[in-house]
Amino acid sequence: MLARNPAEFRLVGDGQGWIPIRDLHKALLEEGLFKGMTPAGIQQHVLLFRPKGLQVSDGKIRALPEYVEPGIFEYRSSMPPHTLFMPIRPRAVFHVENHGLTAPKEKGWLILFSSRKDALLYGKRFHNQPVLCKIRAEEANRDGVGFRYAGGGLYLSKRIERQWLILPQVKEGLGRESKDAELSGGRSPAEKGTLKAPAMEGLKNSGTFFPSVESFEALFQKNANARSRKRFRKKSRYIDRKKKRR
Repeated sequence: MLARNPAEFRLVGDGQGWIPIRDLHKALLEEGLFKGMTPAGIQQHVLLFRPKGLQVSDGKIRALPEYVEPGIFEYRSSMPPHTLFMPIRPRAVFHVENHGLTAPKEKGWLILFSSRKDALLYGKRFHNQPVLCKIRAEEANRDGVGFRYAGGGLYLSKRIERQWLILPQVKEGLGRESKDAELSGGRSPAEKGTLKAPAMEGLKNSGTFFPSVESFEALFQKNANARSRKRFRKKSRYIDRKKKRR
């Protein structure tokens, strides 16, 4: 995964082979490996046991250069296929609609896929129901947009303008604020925390209660008596059985 064919597991590293541990962890889970391990656990494991050929630093991991297949992290310019796919969060559709796609600083690349299936699998790493952006990659490349090939059907780019994107259909006018308003029962984020005192009093007194210490003590005593009666009953049954045998 780190030294032979990272693109097969949808992993992309920098020029020195460093890959975020979070990305490696998600790829391991997809393969059904190390289910009980966390990203922090992977880093601690490498630091503690120092397995041969691995190195961690600042939340990233890599195989040492002497173990790495030559050239797998040298992403060269390449002619892309007619269409590429990129998964995004549903809420990001509105941002992409206005600004296009730009590579995040922490990764440095937009990760694009020639296969719709692989794009959806990758999108599941960060959202349960990702949506796909279609990229008219061949036309964008002819217009000067650069693409690099990472292997395994993965392509990389720095920025793709809105004109080359085909976005999924969304409800017209349903922006971030209106989305939040729907989730919060019709109130927009600006209106949060503006309920008047009488309304708050009504909410406070409807369907709520404030237990006292005495109620907990009474409940504890009741449960303790029930447990003691249960133990006594079991003991008496055992004695009765012994008498019958005799």
